[in-house]
Amino acid sequence: MKYMLSEIARICGGELIGEDLPVARVLTDSRNCSFGEEPLFVAMKGTNHDSHAFIGEMIRRDVKAFLAERKTQLPTGCGCVVVPSAIVALQQFAAHHRARFKGRVVGITGSNGKTVVKEWIAQQIPAGVKYFRSPKSYNSQLGVALSLLMIEGDEELALIEAGISCPGEMVRLERMIRPDTVIFTSIGEAHQENFTSLEEKSAEKLVLAKGARTIIYHGGSSLLERMIRTLYGGRQLQDAAEYPLPEQLPEGVLESGAGRVDAQLVGAFCRVMGFPDPDFGRIRPVAMRLELKEGINGSLLIDDAYNSDINSLSIALDYLHNMAAGRPMTLILSDIEQSGVEDGVLYGEVARLVAAAGVSRLIGVGDRIRNAGANFACDSAFYRTTDELLRNLRRDDVAGRVVLIKGSRDSRFERVSHALERKSHTTVLEVDLDAMIHNLNYFRARLRPGVRLVAMVKAASYGAGDFEVAQMLQHQGVNYLAVAFADEGVLLRERGIRMPIVVLNADEGSFDLMVAHRLEPEIYNFRSLAFFSKAPVGFYGRGVGYADRNADRNSVGEGRYDLFAPELFRYDPGGSLYAGADRPFRPHERPSGCGASLSGASSYGQFGGYRAFPRGAVRHVPPGAGTLRFRFRA
Repeated sequence: MKYMLSEIARICGGELIGEDLPVARVLTDSRNCSFGEEPLFVAMKGTNHDSHAFIGEMIRRDVKAFLAERKTQLPTGCGCVVVPSAIVALQQFAAHHRARFKGRVVGITGSNGKTVVKEWIAQQIPAGVKYFRSPKSYNSQLGVALSLLMIEGDEELALIEAGISCPGEMVRLERMIRPDTVIFTSIGEAHQENFTSLEEKSAEKLVLAKGARTIIYHGGSSLLERMIRTLYGGRQLQDAAEYPLPEQLPEGVLESGAGRVDAQLVGAFCRVMGFPDPDFGRIRPVAMRLELKEGINGSLLIDDAYNSDINSLSIALDYLHNMAAGRPMTLILSDIEQSGVEDGVLYGEVARLVAAAGVSRLIGVGDRIRNAGANFACDSAFYRTTDELLRNLRRDDVAGRVVLIKGSRDSRFERVSHALERKSHTTVLEVDLDAMIHNLNYFRARLRPGVRLVAMVKAASYGAGDFEVAQMLQHQGVNYLAVAFADEGVLLRERGIRMPIVVLNADEGSFDLMVAHRLEPEIYNFRSLAFFSKAPVGFYGRGVGYADRNADRNSVGEGRYDLFAPELFRYDPGGSLYAGADRPFRPHERPSGCGASLSGASSYGQFGGYRAFPRGAVRHVPPGAGTLRFRFRA
């Protein structure tokens, strides 16, 4: 991709301010560890976040080109395209870039199976066919735009996922993707909450095929088949249910009914494209995201063993950098196949990404990366084959490290992953971080901007993924973690979690430990507060104290962290807290602009009739459904 800011302004109907600069890639997340050459940072205002606040940070990190929703003071040498809506402008930009693409675009949609079908197709594309596929589950209004803008232009095939959750969304996705071929995977109950019926949701998804020449579907869904034949009877229709699967299929991923449907869709697509029939023995399970596994010798593995291209490598290295949280990092990387870029340029870019991520050890497998070894400044070792790597792998290559395993499908890096896993079981408990993020954003979208979020990481996440869950919550910008006991908070601190951590069972014997590890107690009675006030002040500031109910102020310190006190007073420059808010309002209370205040005297609670929750205090609100019910608190 190569554009000038002036071109982007013309495409999006925006105003160019400052320098007219070249743009080679687009980024929307300021937390990325590497931006590549000539990046364009897109600042947009969402419900709970405004990334315009990070423009200054991006300038300090040498980003010079911006797309923003309001004019910003920029230093000399920078340029910005100002538009009314950044997401609309980004979609217009993506639609323009797609229109320049001469290869075949395949749109994949459905309630389930989109990512699986896309990844299985990619595993079966013949060698020598250059293709692009959207990274993982980039199928939203933003994700589709970013995916399309990653297309280099010389690919023969582009596989693009399209996901919707509300009526009207597919129209915007279709305008961007304009697929030549559409694959419908299934129609089910997923994301049904905003649709009145399956028919309405099916009609919305069918919009994607508005201009498609070829439509592939599975006749096992009578509703989907009937609607397709009614709307698009004159197109080239391919019923994947007619594709004959071999009598003997590999055990595992193809055993379920859904797996067989997905396999038939892949077979039907290969037949339409004139590709050889799929080799189902090569089908590998598809992780919905980069897989985290416990490794040998205290390591943590990030498994991306079937996917290797420059775009996915950049995304994976960002993930590695964020998950490492200061721990040393190892990258095990195979040759990158079918990039269409000369090796010197390709591996120069790989080396730049590796250095930007802070990787301290690289293990390369394949002749091409081996020949480019001089590009890499970090400690490195190279092997011709995966077998040679497995014979020579040393303990210190992985011990205590976070290890990213990134290989092409022909490198068979699943053997490396299996060799480095601490445990190998046929029964697996999957903790779906994507589902957690979806749930987090569901509630976050219903809160007024400025409301802070506390996430309970309970009892080491019930024994599964305590650090990984906490790291994800930290990356998602949750304000606080809450743990049951101090030792859980200490463990998270030792593993690199830097965000505020609240301890709910804060007993007097653990206060010194909590201060030493910057943990914040929930103080729930005067006895605990009295003990805590005697603990070393540490990072808390000048100390803490408790309230005199007849006083307007007290001696509570003004440290940078908050003291969670459901029934106690806290004073800081932002306001005061005079009791818990983790219950519904009572009849004599009323909501107000500053929180909740009393309309009359009350005989209950620590502070009798004087109870107010001024703006700026930390107030407890009900979790889950209670947060939605009492939305005026947000």
